[in-house]
Amino acid sequence: MKEKNKTKGIILRIQNKPHYAVIGILIILLVLSILQSFQISKLSSEMEKLRSQEGTTKPDYNTAPVTAMQQIIKEITPTGTPDYGAKAGVSYDKVEESLKKLTTFSTISLSSGEQQRYDTIANTNGTACGYCCGATKLAQNCGCSHNIALQGLTKWLIKNTNYSNTQILNEIRKWHILFFPEPTLKEEIQRRINSGEIDQSILSALPNMVGGC
Repeated sequence: MKEKNKTKGIILRIQNKPHYAVIGILIILLVLSILQSFQISKLSSEMEKLRSQEGTTKPDYNTAPVTAMQQIIKEITPTGTPDYGAKAGVSYDKVEESLKKLTTFSTISLSSGEQQRYDTIANTNGTACGYCCGATKLAQNCGCSHNIALQGLTKWLIKNTNYSNTQILNEIRKWHILFFPEPTLKEEIQRRINSGEIDQSILSALPNMVGGC
């Protein structure tokens, strides 16, 4: 019985004695965890800073006019195929072919509701060819191939997509840039010249209009 009580006492003493080794390990793990969290936070902050810098870094336009022009053209010119391109048979990369294709859509018949939408868009300033014939609205029917193509684009999008009027107007603007690269780019460049972003000499590298009036 004595031996039993002695053994029990030893066990109790062991249980009550602080486990310094275990505590030391836990402290080390805690410190490592804090350091790791700090490093992750620092890395995330640096990555966020880099992303921010990427979004705000501007191209260097203080180069030869042609090179600077190419940079701006790349920024504002649509490329590839729009989401309706395959169905409509048009591509931003095949401007002249698409111009001809879009003109064929000008005879599309619209319902009364669709016609109301078309009339709203067609009577919006800036929708017509403008640059070659002086017309500012599609409804003016100037008769040039650009205006007919933009009328066809508008009708086709109303008839075959769920595009809102605003989205259709945005598409008209994109095709404007492709049909009239010289005047549309000139407007953008003049804006940048006025803001001091680029030099006047870049105007010598402007491209010409695509298609005839």
